[in-house]
Amino acid sequence: AEIRSASIAVVAGAERSILAMRAHGERSIQLLTSPLVDHDSPTLDSAGQPLRYLAVYDSRLLELDDALQTLRRRQASGEDVRIAEDVPFSAIVVDGLQAVVDLTNIEPSGAGSVSLWDSPLITGIGNLVERLHARSLPLPAVDLDVDGELYSQRDQTILTLLAAGASDAKIGR
Repeated sequence: AEIRSASIAVVAGAERSILAMRAHGERSIQLLTSPLVDHDSPTLDSAGQPLRYLAVYDSRLLELDDALQTLRRRQASGEDVRIAEDVPFSAIVVDGLQAVVDLTNIEPSGAGSVSLWDSPLITGIGNLVERLHARSLPLPAVDLDVDGELYSQRDQTILTLLAAGASDAKIGR
């Protein structure tokens, strides 16, 4: 509960950017299984302007029912969603000034998880999220023209899921 409260407070104060990485763990599962309508609104600064929001999700989270639909809704509301294999832990970095590191995927009690303010570690975590984001697979947003052929949204999604390591059972859904 403390990690959740700290994350909510940090995000609420965001003015420029949110960088997030979500490991396969209880908190990420809770986020992606919350009601779909919870993911429809963009995250805004105090002036009502959309924030730069980069997020990387562990590919194992795609196994959850409706996870892909939830991620698409988050993408539609302005989050730049990427998929990666084996995200090591969850973290949120806000404006490069504050961070919450959530280790509940490693230690279910949350022991070792921290909130950080005014620490050089925040820059390191932010850089990690940005690099992981740059090397991860984006969810396709629109049809692409590849070698003269038009791939449907369904085809793009299947290719993205395959590349991200999703199981055949998940892709078959």
